[in-house]
Amino acid sequence: MIQLAIINLYTVHSYIGTMSQFGFMKRVGASDRAVAVLNDQPQLFTTLVLVLVGLAAQCGFIYFIHYATLKPEQKNKKKKEDGRKRAGTGAAGGNGGGAGSGNARFFGFRRS
Repeated sequence: MIQLAIINLYTVHSYIGTMSQFGFMKRVGASDRAVAVLNDQPQLFTTLVLVLVGLAAQCGFIYFIHYATLKPEQKNKKKKEDGRKRAGTGAAGGNGGGAGSGNARFFGFRRS
């Protein structure tokens, strides 16, 4: 009985030992064959992670170039409001007024 328990313990330990490095990929949805390939060639996973980090860095750099080359009038400036409503923007205001009138121009709809 003790011998059987030792063999069973050794089998479980060896299974965990082979699956421990990329065993988490099984929970994500990888097949047994894919996990076996990753355990055999771990540089594939390292390459994947480095490529994703490189792509993220390139996207950040592209956004920085985009923002740095904007003209001053294209940059969003926060306008200070004095707390009063402007004429013609409320529910009783002019030019169509009402809720959503500001969004109507944004979406390309016009009221006659």
